[in-house]
Amino acid sequence: MDISIFMFKVGEYYESEIKAVSSYLKDAGFKVEIKGLVTARMDHTATRQDRLSELKERLAGFELYERSMAAIKAVAENADSRESFIDLMLTELDPNWKTVKDHVVTECEEGGEIDEDARVANIRSVAEYALAIDFANTLLDLNSINPGEPINGRLDDPVGRPLFPVDGYLTTS
Repeated sequence: MDISIFMFKVGEYYESEIKAVSSYLKDAGFKVEIKGLVTARMDHTATRQDRLSELKERLAGFELYERSMAAIKAVAENADSRESFIDLMLTELDPNWKTVKDHVVTECEEGGEIDEDARVANIRSVAEYALAIDFANTLLDLNSINPGEPINGRLDDPVGRPLFPVDGYLTTS
């Protein structure tokens, strides 16, 4: 007696769609096995270390770094640790950052249902927070600044190393 087992891939679906597809197939009598799939996309980024005044002239999309720099200047002397510095800096950038972060975490952990536009805006905000944190940590390290200590003009035109898309750098000089 020949018992053949056939298995076939139905397709690739987003998590929100797979529930309906798997339910339909189960109702039709199929055994359904769902396997997660992680996809990756490679983006090319670069850094250039220089005085921020020089980078500002050459770097397209420098607004995030300008806002981050203003926040860093506002809170650097008021923080008592690197952790409190990051918290104060993010609060200066966006007073609602903790709420946004909590929404993203809740959605990821619990599969919370929110409006797609709000979801995209929240993810974009969290990505900007990550860029701001990286920029701030690098800036403090490159300029030998410890949160809570007097700055003494070291943030007037500090050395920085922002990330940017390879095609976002305007000149090569």
